[in-house]
Amino acid sequence: MNRLIEKKFGKKFIDSLRYIAKQTFIKSHPEEVFSFEYCDEFSKYPNSTINNQFDKMQDDYLSKYPTPQRIYQEKRKVLFFHFSEFHSY
Repeated sequence: MNRLIEKKFGKKFIDSLRYIAKQTFIKSHPEEVFSFEYCDEFSKYPNSTINNQFDKMQDDYLSKYPTPQRIYQEKRKVLFFHFSEFHSY
C-alpha cells in the first residue's frame, strides 16, 4: 500500500500528512497536555523496528566505518582505577 501511495503522491506524502495532523491537533487542543504513551510509536531508523533500532544504528556505523582490531585489544589491556576520599566533619 505504501508503495502505491509513494508512486502516486511522492515519497514525502505520508510524512507531510503526519506533520499536518500534528499541527491540526495542537491547534485544536492548545491547552491539552498529552503523555508520550499516547503517541504512535514507529521506528525512527530505516529498516529497523522499535526494538532493534539502536543495535541497527551501531551495526550500520561499524560496517561503514570499521574500527581497527587493535583498538579492541588495547581496550582490554586498560585497567581503570578510581580513588575516592570521604571526610566526615
